[in-house]
Amino acid sequence: MSRAIQEQGKKSKEWNYELCPVYLVSILNFRLDKKEKIEGKYMSCIQLTDIETHKVFYKKLTLVYIELPRFKKKINELHTIIEKWVFLFKNLHKLKNLPDIFQSEIFKKLFEEAEIANMTPQKFKKYCQSLKNLRNMNLVINEYKNTIARMYAENARILAEKEYFQQAIAEKEYAFQQAITEKEHFQQAIAEKDNALQKALAELAKYQGNTN
Repeated sequence: MSRAIQEQGKKSKEWNYELCPVYLVSILNFRLDKKEKIEGKYMSCIQLTDIETHKVFYKKLTLVYIELPRFKKKINELHTIIEKWVFLFKNLHKLKNLPDIFQSEIFKKLFEEAEIANMTPQKFKKYCQSLKNLRNMNLVINEYKNTIARMYAENARILAEKEYFQQAIAEKEYAFQQAITEKEHFQQAIAEKDNALQKALAELAKYQGNTN
């Protein structure tokens, strides 16, 4: 506990010596004082106090002792989160399944960790191997998913380029058709002008002949 306080010290010149409180929680499977008999008291919180005044001398250092043999509540008598935790610490080795009252994620995690900690060396070895296989499988699956995602992205890029290319070709074909149409209109206009000129020349020749 002293080290936990000491490690909060800063080497910086700008430090106001503010420290975070430190708690030491000890879960005991025995009674600290077998003669003490206070009904229902299973948890003790201890701080440094002045012997004469009995006032707390330092509030940021607290020792919490939980004496499991003094905890007598049954599962239907649990009301607070602390009572649930203490009940589990005392009875976890007896539970084959997690009761409904402990179905939150934090208690499920505790139950899983307890099952792992209670494994035989052979079973724990098999568990580690299966965990390794699972991680390897997840790695392969994730890599496969990433590869598929990259393929989809590449296909999308190719399709986008293809659509852009097809659109460019369509625009060029349209421009080419427009040019051909304009050329035909121009040729038709020239032909009409040539026809008009031929008619004018014919009229002129006819007029000159009549004049002579």
